Amino acid sequence: MIRRSATIVDPDWELVAAAAKFKVRGGLAYADAFCIATAERLDAPLWTGDPEIIDQAAALPCAVVDLRT
Repeated sequence: MIRRSATIVDPDWELVAAAAKFKVRGGLAYADAFCIATAERLDAPLWTGDPEIIDQAAALPCAVVDLRT
């Protein structure tokens, strides 16, 4: 059911640059930065259990849903 509603987003140059801006701030893996940049692009919440992202949620441009709770 999840696969039917999933959207695949191929990284283009703009997404790579946006992810790099989040990465350069520090404290995040590059993959996490891509997740944030993609959520921002899609104007979608980021569902995660990753404490590195959750700890920075207030400073991110997208809503973050904590899957740990």
